Amino acid sequence: MTMASSGHRPLISICMAVRNEEKYIADTLRSIQAQTHENFEALIFDNDSNDATAAICLDFCRTDSRFRLYRHRFNVGQVYNFSRCTNAATADYIAIRSGNDLLAPRYLEMTLGMLQRDPEMGLAYSQSCKIDPDGALMSSNYPLASYFETRCADPVAAAEAVMRCFIHPAPYFGLYRKQLLDRLQPLRHVFGGDKMFICEAALYAAIGCVAEPLSHERKHRRQNSLSTIFSEDAVFQVRGGSLFSRFEDLTPFADMIWGFTDMFCRAGIAEKAKGQLCQKAHGIFFEHYREQLDVERRGVLGMFENNRDQLLREKNHRIFNLARHNFLHRVMRMRFIFPRDDELENLTRELSELL
Repeated sequence: MTMASSGHRPLISICMAVRNEEKYIADTLRSIQAQTHENFEALIFDNDSNDATAAICLDFCRTDSRFRLYRHRFNVGQVYNFSRCTNAATADYIAIRSGNDLLAPRYLEMTLGMLQRDPEMGLAYSQSCKIDPDGALMSSNYPLASYFETRCADPVAAAEAVMRCFIHPAPYFGLYRKQLLDRLQPLRHVFGGDKMFICEAALYAAIGCVAEPLSHERKHRRQNSLSTIFSEDAVFQVRGGSLFSRFEDLTPFADMIWGFTDMFCRAGIAEKAKGQLCQKAHGIFFEHYREQLDVERRGVLGMFENNRDQLLREKNHRIFNLARHNFLHRVMRMRFIFPRDDELENLTRELSELL
């Protein structure tokens, strides 16, 4: 079995970021092993699992040379782990996969076929079914309207389609041309980072969707936790439960809107389109998440009032000042969402005077 592109069977790099998936990883790897497109390399990046995940992966590597395992010595966080594994890929086509979802045997064959038929397409994915922790099909599925296709001739329309339709990870866990991945900004450490990633991809290349449920998304308890996005070792080196360790998930929706506007400002598109998309992002998400944003605003103000003495204390300590800067950044992002809010403006002024 060749590990290089040849004829109509090009090499695909399957990039997997995993952590503590001992219950599911064997089934996931078997679904990859069963692909009808056999010319692939599976690059598994284990994020310091403390269960049997690495041992299970190593067994696959010993019996199938297409599988390779890389291990981090400490928890680097979900976002960095995904970035690390895609950076290591060398094939012209790259599939991003998790450690618990399953693929139908024709997934790679069908998505690769879409990319090969359309040279303007940079990403192909398929419809998806939901499965429970035991692998059984669930009765509820995503609406058909959530499976979008875009053309990059009109980047504003393409990005708007992603912002309005993206509600599940099927597009992110798709098959990319490497030249598109190489052009994208790094995955962001914010809520909705995968949505921003796909939104930028839509600016540069067409996105296609196979109208068959060839991917099975496993719904499980750890899936919705923001804490899995960030490294447990990188929250300013303070103990969990402290004031400053809670900043990472204090304003997820405000951070998401900020992240979209920052991504558009840095994207390689015309200035006029950047302005249009920044306005659309603010309008679409402010309208859709208004209730959650109001809750985040009250949370920021409440955290300040409940910890005023600590936050305003004149203390010259590196970790303390980093954390205070972090809180101020979140206040500034909240002001971006609520630009005429007097309470947020006063809070910004009080913190800024000490920094």
